[in-house]
Formats: sequence, C-alpha cells, structure tokens
Amino acid sequence: MCIQTEYLATILTKLKDEIKSRNRPDCYAAGTFWIRPRDPIFALDAAFKAEGFCSPNLSIVLSARKI
Repeated sequence: MCIQTEYLATILTKLKDEIKSRNRPDCYAAGTFWIRPRDPIFALDAAFKAEGFCSPNLSIVLSARKI
C-alpha cells in the first residue's frame, strides 16, 4: 500500500469509530468539516515521517445513510 492509501484507510477506521461511539466525527465537534494533517514543521519536531508532507486535507460530509 502507498502512504496515501494507508492514510485514508486509517482515517476511515477512525471516522467509523468516532461515529459509532459519539454519533459524529470529532471534526464536527470541533466545528469544522475538515481533517487536516499536522503542519510539516510539527511533524519534523516529533520525528521525520513522510505522511506529514503528503497527506491531503479531507472534507468530511456525512449523508443521512449509515456508513
């Protein structure tokens, strides 16, 4: 799997868990539709990881149907 595919799979699992436990994603609770990766400077501060540089911003909009 490439980094993007792994990142998206991780986000999907996280979203499903958040919706299952709280009935909505954490980004909604924070007042946004977006899941954004850390800014590269903070990723470098912790440790060099490639996903900090190439992870896309994701807009999360849920439909009325269950995922």
